[in-house]
Amino acid sequence: MRAEGELPIREAQLVKLQAALVDHDRGLVSIDPTIGACWDADRLELGRAGVKVRPDLLSTSTGKRCATA
Repeated sequence: MRAEGELPIREAQLVKLQAALVDHDRGLVSIDPTIGACWDADRLELGRAGVKVRPDLLSTSTGKRCATA
């Protein structure tokens, strides 16, 4: 998508996005706010599938607050 001009992001942003996508299901947390927010958003949606969200697997304080609200 980036090569076709449909995803106008810089190389550094692409590298970060790739890291978030590759590792999103490995049960990791991240201190990087962009990666952490991506992973938290993904994990916070697990409740829709009947999976209990584990706050210890969330990277951001906002994600943890949402999980315990």
